[in-house]
Amino acid sequence: MTSNKVHPHEIDSLSIQLISFDETSVIDITDIVPHFNIYESVFDIYATCDLIVADANHLLSKLPIVGEEYVVFRYRTAGFTASKEEYELRVRSFKIYKLSERAEDNEATNRYKLHGIDDHFFVNEGHNINQSFVGQNCIAACESVFKSYFVDPIEFRPFDKTGAKQNLAPKNLVNNQREISNKKYETSKDFQSQNNSTLIAPGLTPIETITYLKNEALNKDQSDTSNYVLYQNVEGFQLRTLSQLKNGDVFYSYYLKDMGVNDVGEVEENRIDPTTMSLRNSILTYNFRKTFDTMNNLELGMYGNRVVAIDLLTKKYDERIFSYNTEWPNLSPIESGPNAAKLMSDAEQNMYSKIGSTQTRYIATELLSNMIPTGNPTQFSKNEHPSYKQTPYFYPIDKEDPDEMLDKLNGTLKNEDAKFRMVGFVRDDNKLKNPKLRHLKIDKEIGSLATLDNIVLDMTVPGNSDLMAGDIIHVFIPDSHQKEQRYLNNLGQVEPRMLVIDVRQSYLMSSGTYTTMITCVKDSLNISIEKISQIGKDSG
Repeated sequence: MTSNKVHPHEIDSLSIQLISFDETSVIDITDIVPHFNIYESVFDIYATCDLIVADANHLLSKLPIVGEEYVVFRYRTAGFTASKEEYELRVRSFKIYKLSERAEDNEATNRYKLHGIDDHFFVNEGHNINQSFVGQNCIAACESVFKSYFVDPIEFRPFDKTGAKQNLAPKNLVNNQREISNKKYETSKDFQSQNNSTLIAPGLTPIETITYLKNEALNKDQSDTSNYVLYQNVEGFQLRTLSQLKNGDVFYSYYLKDMGVNDVGEVEENRIDPTTMSLRNSILTYNFRKTFDTMNNLELGMYGNRVVAIDLLTKKYDERIFSYNTEWPNLSPIESGPNAAKLMSDAEQNMYSKIGSTQTRYIATELLSNMIPTGNPTQFSKNEHPSYKQTPYFYPIDKEDPDEMLDKLNGTLKNEDAKFRMVGFVRDDNKLKNPKLRHLKIDKEIGSLATLDNIVLDMTVPGNSDLMAGDIIHVFIPDSHQKEQRYLNNLGQVEPRMLVIDVRQSYLMSSGTYTTMITCVKDSLNISIEKISQIGKDSG
């Protein structure tokens, strides 16, 4: 039981166990692990760990350690939350897959580093899927594959012998709730994709199959970028879109408490996060890994990218060009509202707004058209569907005062009826609508990923066992050079939202220090570059 008086870097209920290859021996190695790290990332499928072992008992040869063992961590942040409850006990198990940096010191103690990964990695490699998913909902199929190979089977089931309730309960991949362990394992219609799959899996692993299905999936929300990511955090596997993550609720607020900035302490105390509280809402260290990199943005296709659909049979092609300057609000930016701003100015001299495509993706598809090929794109991306629209004179002219000599008055359908009919064709014909939808999906994917690679911040905060990859946090860093503006303008003054993409839980025994190292990103501003410039001029 933790006490009310705790150090902000204190860890509680720490236990590290090593389980032998045949699961007959369980050894407590807590006292001989001077340092460990647990890693998770929204761009990594599996959580991993590493730990230093100071082995005076020669476990390496006696147990022995051969790469078939498990290491189980139990830990939580010391102290209480604002609701006077203890932090949730976290239990995480990893399969040992590597031993490195082995050496022996003067006291005949072996020191080495063990590396572990969640054992879904190995379970995944033990299965091949030969199955057709044609006609199945993409996201529902992802859930079905995960359940069939990682939840239901008894043989090769991922390691769940730690006795932790959270490890035993099946969890949905897709859910917008933070706590999902008690929900029934199924995909509700609200979270299913709007399209069905075309995949026939030719001996793919479960994760390869899920990856293909999620890449096909189009979110029902038209404003969503449909950029699905599959990752594992402390609460299990998650399948989310980047838009869903960026639009999430704020869980924590962190401040760089700089006494050199007037009244900053008072402001922080008035905005204490209810979970971290003032004891743990400090930023210990920070480093802007990246603030902007325009050459990298050009290479990634952020300012402009092109998607080309090619019909190999008819030798026709179609293209869609994405322009960040005008379409950035369609990327579900992390900042929203009237003050949200893009990562570049509106100045006439801004050459990035005039840049065309710097990256092209090609997709092979079927483009239906009766038009005579001219060597130019069919402008499919502008909602023209030549296979159904035919020519302007196929349908009768539909206007108030037609010219009997010049306008065609007779025909099969009126223009307005033809347009209504065309909408139905486009909606129901997968061959026609899929190229257009895939154009838009790929454009958004390229743009949304590129924008996340601009403002990248690494921080160290007091150990928080509940902080996880995919969380939204507020980050307040004072700007001592601004008289009127208290915090850095590129992060924001009032609610500087950032998405946590990487989390590293780290413990150092020699100092008893438990810290959480995070990488967070921002893809938009909540104050325009023009306003930032004006503030700088006004402050002198």
